[in-house]
Amino acid sequence: MRFETRDSSLESAQEALQPPKVAKASHLHGTVRGLISHFIFRGLASWYGPWLILLVLFVICSFVSPAFLKERNVVNILKQATVLGIVSVGQTFVIISGGFDMSVSSVMSFCSVLPGMLMEGKNTMLVPSVLLAFALAIIVGCVNVFFVTKMRIHGFIVTLATMISLQGVLLITTGGAPFSRLTPAYRWFGIGQIGPMPVLVLIFLLVAVFGALLLRLSFFGRSLFAVGSNDQNAYLSGIPVARTRLWAYLLCSCSAALAGLVLTARTGSGDVWSGRDFDLNSIAAVAVGGTSLSGGRGGVVQTIAGVLILTILMNIMNLISVTYESSLVVRGAVIILAAIIYSRKN
Repeated sequence: MRFETRDSSLESAQEALQPPKVAKASHLHGTVRGLISHFIFRGLASWYGPWLILLVLFVICSFVSPAFLKERNVVNILKQATVLGIVSVGQTFVIISGGFDMSVSSVMSFCSVLPGMLMEGKNTMLVPSVLLAFALAIIVGCVNVFFVTKMRIHGFIVTLATMISLQGVLLITTGGAPFSRLTPAYRWFGIGQIGPMPVLVLIFLLVAVFGALLLRLSFFGRSLFAVGSNDQNAYLSGIPVARTRLWAYLLCSCSAALAGLVLTARTGSGDVWSGRDFDLNSIAAVAVGGTSLSGGRGGVVQTIAGVLILTILMNIMNLISVTYESSLVVRGAVIILAAIIYSRKN
């Protein structure tokens, strides 16, 4: 009898030590929910995530407005995305390197005005005008890199100062007047077509493909990710940090120059404020595409998805007659939502 009592006491103690079945079920439910949440956020924050969001947005917009899927509207979306897309490709390089380029708006405006100032309706001035625009972009890029790498000033501050100064020089030079004496040959790049495809969309595709291949298949691209992740470790590993940042800022400035030239060819007039808001919009497109604003992660393919998401949002809000003020609120909410998703990934 004494041994039976001891055995029953041991069994009771073991049962008391075991966790209740309800707690096991609750723990299992929490684990499954955590795994599902992890894979959802991880998928959305990966390279294909922005394209999934773009696909869902495209389907929703097709139900919201019957005019959304019309050929004319789809072509219009591609044309609207072209200028922002070209700037955003260059902005992607700088952000991956760990910086920002706020000067793209003034570079765009300056390069938008130059053709109208210099051509005066003469085809002989077409090539010199384009070359001068890219020369200006290279100078701006070199100035930005000098202060970022040699003077150790944050890229945001440097490029913000460059933007303000360059815009002031432009206003002094032009008096704020627009210029529209462009040649038909130059206008063809903005309004011409090769088959069913607009020329400016083809230019955008060439820039996107070049940027994506350069970022993923070149030593420069690998160096850019290393510099953006940790520039000190990259330097100790033998990576030329200063030269890598130089090329990043040069590519960004040249993409802004190209965007300004394309914008003028499309609109037929160069305006001193034509590049306004493209600095922040390009950063927003890069962020919505999933590139880390702290540097070291991202890609051109994701940025293109971010550009199309923002462009489609603006397009559908125009189709359903949403006011401009309300559209800004929606665009800001989308950027915040993207930031939340990618912060969960981080």
